[in-house]
Amino acid sequence: MNIAIILAGGSGTRFKSEIPKQYFKIGNKSIINYTIDSFEESSLIDKIIIVVDKKYINQVSQENPQHIVVSGGKSRFESSYNGILACPKNCKKVLIHDAARPFVSQEIITSCIEALDNYEAVVTSIQTTDTVIKSKNMEVLQVEDRSQIFLNQTPQGFDYKTILNAHENRVGSVTDDISLLDLNKTFKGIAVSSGNSFVHETESQVILNGSYNINFTMDLVLKDTGLFDSLAKKLNAPLEISPKIVEIFKDGQKKYGSRAWSSMIVKRMEDLNKIDFRADGFPDELVDNEPEEKGYEI
Repeated sequence: MNIAIILAGGSGTRFKSEIPKQYFKIGNKSIINYTIDSFEESSLIDKIIIVVDKKYINQVSQENPQHIVVSGGKSRFESSYNGILACPKNCKKVLIHDAARPFVSQEIITSCIEALDNYEAVVTSIQTTDTVIKSKNMEVLQVEDRSQIFLNQTPQGFDYKTILNAHENRVGSVTDDISLLDLNKTFKGIAVSSGNSFVHETESQVILNGSYNINFTMDLVLKDTGLFDSLAKKLNAPLEISPKIVEIFKDGQKKYGSRAWSSMIVKRMEDLNKIDFRADGFPDELVDNEPEEKGYEI
């Protein structure tokens, strides 16, 4: 069974109206009802669940007696979770969509449902046409390559068991449901993206395992960074990042010992935020199985 969850619990603060924008009328019909119509039109959607602020439950229920209407929560996360909990037990695929996006096409709905035959999660995105910059203190640090920047929208599609498990095991705050995917999937996602690196493919694995074993210790990092920092000071070269790295690793050494694996600097952040970056299926030690070639490796 394929379920569409329509989130309509927002207060519409940015819309600056007495009523939330999803209840604003275009012609003789509210925006939320245009959105509902789009999912009703799809032959691939078996049931619709509408999540609303409790003060609109009666109104939406009367207008849509054929659909399930449930109360939202204090946040988008809670509203999504309430909608997921209302899904029938035989649910297989879930599309989560914002009620204030009434012009979702049948092509997008169909594409999301069909993509879930091969993936546990899919997201609707559009490529940005704007120039995107990274800044700090109102100074431009970098102009991003906009060909690699996409803006997430809805619907977002999920295997039902995957998204239910993600909500039940959430850590920290999230902006949308796609952000809830577990770290195993996040690791794979980064590995096939432009953000991949040798460090990610290697050190990330033992961090996610919890062994942190990269065979390189805190004191060795401090030796290298300390030498670089001392040289910069000697040459009066102003640095911003290097002194901070030295400070962070000195704190890590104090907490975990000078012979602790240097990757345990991540544990410092885990401990500060009371979370664990863990995922199943990762090794406790990395082994190089590539055959050595004479004159090639040192």
